[in-house]
Amino acid sequence: MTVVFPCRLCGKIYAHKSSMYTHLRLCGKEPKFSCVLCGRRFKYKHRLQSHLTSNVHALRP
Repeated sequence: MTVVFPCRLCGKIYAHKSSMYTHLRLCGKEPKFSCVLCGRRFKYKHRLQSHLTSNVHALRP
């Protein structure tokens, strides 16, 4: 039998207790990192950095 760890706030399931606790710290909180180019908001700084380096805002001819 596989043990799973659900978030008590949103129900998302995790295979590892530590992953669930990492998620739980921010679950339900408003995102605090915003893209200065498009306004999209992120809960995690590394997600904003990935967004900014993904060429999503590259000028198209």
